Amino acid sequence: GRDMSIGADWARVSDLIRMALESEQEGRSVLGHAAIDVVDAAELLAGKYTLVVTNPPWLKRGFQDETLRHYLESVPEIDTPNLATSFVVRMATLTEHGGSCAAVIPQGSMQLTGYVSFRKNLLRSCGLPLVANLGPGAFSEITGEIVKATLLLLAPHRSSNSASILGVDASRDGSIDAKAHMLRNGTLLVEEQALVLASKESRILAASG
Repeated sequence: GRDMSIGADWARVSDLIRMALESEQEGRSVLGHAAIDVVDAAELLAGKYTLVVTNPPWLKRGFQDETLRHYLESVPEIDTPNLATSFVVRMATLTEHGGSCAAVIPQGSMQLTGYVSFRKNLLRSCGLPLVANLGPGAFSEITGEIVKATLLLLAPHRSSNSASILGVDASRDGSIDAKAHMLRNGTLLVEEQALVLASKESRILAASG
């Protein structure tokens, strides 16, 4: 029922598991190796990082199995309409002060009504140095109009009433090369973060895509 990745003392968990392995001399067994993997994961979760980057799995709430859905719903901090945006919230907690995190997430999360709480929480707690709407066709392995992506760069712990959101709209560029060119050379869109937060649905780059 509770999220063991938020608020847990993972350094303590790691120490306790290592002590248990040593006392039971299970280090060479299959169970021992599995426990060592848990220790390694615990140490990673206990850390803070200068840069956290990933392409998280995309899975809307309606397609999540019951166990995953109930787990996310039980933890308000990470309960968002898509597993990808839940990852973003968790990534921000792993980022140290002065650090950054980046992820590729559904473009709709920046504008759709179902993500209002997600956007407002981001705007309250993070700076948004870059929001790049990539639109469809951003990945050579995925074709069609179904997948529309946004590249999101966050500066956790650095929200400011005077901060600006910098954006790039590459959603209308058809080819991957054209999108890459737009990211390097396109005109930056600028929105005042405080004004976006104060708006009813806090749509980010509302005129884009």
